[in-house]
Amino acid sequence: MTLIKRLVLSVAACFAAPMVSVVHAQGSYPSKPVSIIVPQAPGGASDVIVRLLAHQMSQILGQSVVVENKPGAGGNIGTVYVARTKADGHTLLFNQVAHVINPALYRKVGYDTERDFMAIASVADGAFLLVANANSGIKSVADLVAKAKRQPTEVRYASAGNGTVNHLAGAMLEKTAEIQLLHVPYKGGAESAMALATGDVDISFQAPASAQPFVQRGQVLILAVTNRQQQSLLSSTPTVGETVRGYEVTPWYGLFAPKGTPEPIAQALNAAVNKALASKDLQDKLMALGVTPTPGSRADFSRMVSEETLKWQRLVKEAGAQID
Repeated sequence: MTLIKRLVLSVAACFAAPMVSVVHAQGSYPSKPVSIIVPQAPGGASDVIVRLLAHQMSQILGQSVVVENKPGAGGNIGTVYVARTKADGHTLLFNQVAHVINPALYRKVGYDTERDFMAIASVADGAFLLVANANSGIKSVADLVAKAKRQPTEVRYASAGNGTVNHLAGAMLEKTAEIQLLHVPYKGGAESAMALATGDVDISFQAPASAQPFVQRGQVLILAVTNRQQQSLLSSTPTVGETVRGYEVTPWYGLFAPKGTPEPIAQALNAAVNKALASKDLQDKLMALGVTPTPGSRADFSRMVSEETLKWQRLVKEAGAQID
C-alpha cells in the first residue's frame, strides 16, 4: 500500500503512562471542551496528526477535544491567538518546528517561543526526503556533494519559500557539507515539488507524501532521509548524515499551552498525550503517515524545544532569511 493510500485510509507500546486523574488535577479540569488550535491549513500533516490524537485524548480526559484550524502568516496567526488566550488548559496549540523558526525569521512575529508558551508534550517526529530529479545525474548524496564542489551554485534546490524548513534544510546542507547550492524559492510545497519533477531544479527536501507520486512515476529519485532515525516506511533509505557527518533535520510535532497554565493541568495534559500515544491503534496510524510517536516528560520536551530554538535561530541568521 502506498504512503498516499495510507494517508487517506488513516483519517511495543511507546510509553506506559499512568491513568490520568484529571478531575483532581486542578479543580474540575477539564470543565468544558478543550480546543486545540492548529496554525496550519486543514489537510496538512499537522492537521491530520492532531485529529488522530484529539480523538484519543477526548476519551482519556472525559471531555470533547476539538481541533480548530487558524492558518495564516506562516503559522503566526494561530500561534499568537493561543498566546493571548486564558491560561487554563482549555485552549492549546499544536505546532511543529516552525514554532521555533518563526521568531527568528519574521521581523514582527507577535510571540516569543519561551516567554509566551509552556511545552506540554512531544507527539511525533517526521522526516524530509532529499530527492533529485531523475535526469539530474545525481543518484546519491555523494554525487550531490561532489557535483556541488565541482560546480558551486550550479546545483539548484527548490523550497516552499524563503525561511521554510525545506529552505533551511538546504542551508544546513551547504554549511555541513561545505558546498554552495542555488536556492530557488516557490510559493508553497506543491509548486516546489512540481518544479523538481519537471526538471526546473535539481534537488529538493520534500515531505514523503509530497514526493511519493513523482517517485512512483519515475520523475524523482529518493537520495536520503534527513533525520537520524529512519521510520519503518523508509527503513531501507540511507540518511544524509551517513554521507555528510553531523547533518540532521528532524521535523517534529508537539503540544503547547499558554504560559502561566497551572502545573497540575500541564502535567495532566502531558500524561493524557502519553497515554494516547501508548495506544497501538494510534501508533499504527501515525506510522502509516510516516511519523514516529515520541512520548516523554514535559521536562524533556521543554529541553528539546530550547535546543531547537537555538539551533534554528543560528541557522536562520547564517542563511540570511528574513520575512517582513
